[in-house]
Amino acid sequence: GKEWLMRQLGCIPTQKFVSDINLVKDMETALNLAIVKITEGENRRRVLLHTVQAKNALPETLYWQKNDLRQGSFELVLGESLLGQETVNLARIPHILLGGSTGSGKSVLLKLLLMQCAKKGATVYIADFKGGVDFPPVWSRYCKLIIEETALLDTLDGIVNELERRKAVFRNADCANLDEYNQRGGEQLPRIVFACDEVAEILDKTGMDKAGKERIAVYENRLATIARQGRAFGIHLML
Repeated sequence: GKEWLMRQLGCIPTQKFVSDINLVKDMETALNLAIVKITEGENRRRVLLHTVQAKNALPETLYWQKNDLRQGSFELVLGESLLGQETVNLARIPHILLGGSTGSGKSVLLKLLLMQCAKKGATVYIADFKGGVDFPPVWSRYCKLIIEETALLDTLDGIVNELERRKAVFRNADCANLDEYNQRGGEQLPRIVFACDEVAEILDKTGMDKAGKERIAVYENRLATIARQGRAFGIHLML
């Protein structure tokens, strides 16, 4: 158990040893292994260490390779860990919220995900009100860029209307979700992804007059509708 492990490593047992970075480093030194993950075993007397050889390490930069594109229903690669590729499947986790400090790589990760969506045949909308500087012209070949706020509401309305249309189509076809509907072999409906870099800029009501606040409330309403109902119909948010 925990106490035995601590004694073997010459450490003092603590309730929070898993989150103690220095303690984990001591354990790695004692075992000459890199600890990637620590989990509880089948009972609370057992601790599982997921390890790799200490000499193993990831490079500072990993470049995208063509064979990195996953073949699963709508599985996207987030990155690489010592245990292998880290992925997310939009069929199970329908929406993605990326957060982090300035310069931490949010926009790079967003573009990585959107590129995969486009290559998998999704219809991708990208709202970027910084003039589209983060998305050079090549993106226009694969995605629909929204760089002016006047086009934002039309886009969100169109997506919500498509959601309502798919509701009726799936109901008539007695299908529970997009994958089931497409597997029937009829009309092949693409997944739809609405992405926005720096979404807080769009939804910030600071200093807005009444009309401005009402306009933002409409954006919030459309985004909330997609967030609540989009999963089954293959409509996703990446913010």
